[in-house]
Amino acid sequence: AAAAAPVAAERPTASGAGFSASGATSSGASASASSSSGGGSTSAPGSLTRAVGGLHKEYVAGGGDASLARLQDRISNAYLSMMGHLERRHEQRGGAPLPKGSSEEEKINALAPRSAGQSQLCDSAHTLRRWYNACRHERGQWSVGARPSDKEVARVIERIRGLLDLERRA
Repeated sequence: AAAAAPVAAERPTASGAGFSASGATSSGASASASSSSGGGSTSAPGSLTRAVGGLHKEYVAGGGDASLARLQDRISNAYLSMMGHLERRHEQRGGAPLPKGSSEEEKINALAPRSAGQSQLCDSAHTLRRWYNACRHERGQWSVGARPSDKEVARVIERIRGLLDLERRA
C-alpha cells in the first residue's frame, strides 16, 4: 500500500514574508520549510521536510526528472507565496471574505482585479496559477516542450514580485 503524500497546497502563514523568484520568503526559508516543523523554527528540518525529501529522492531514483521536480517545486512555492501575499493584502485592506468554495481563478480575479488597474498582476498571477495546476495534476507528465523554461518561470515570478513591490511602495 502506498503511503499518502503530503499535500503541497498549504499556504505560508508567516505574515510579512517577502516573495522571490525561487519561491522563498525574504527570510531565506522556503514557504514549505518554514511551516514544516510545526513550531515555526527552520533551524532543523522537521519530519515533514524529511518525508518530502525522501519522496523526492525515491522519485529521482526511480527515473524521475530532477530538473522538472525542482521547477515544479519552485512554481508551487512561488504560487503559494503569491496567493498568501494577495490574501493578506486583501484582509489588511478590509476586503470582504471570499466566498467559500471559490476556485483559484475566482480568488485571483477577486484579489487582483483587472478593473482596478491590476491587469498585469492578474495576467501574470493566472499564468502562474495554470503552471501550478499543471504541477499538481500533471506532475510526471509535463513533457519538455510543454513545460515552461526556467527563464520563463523566473521572468513571470519577477514580474509579479516587481508589481507587488511597486504597489507596496505606493
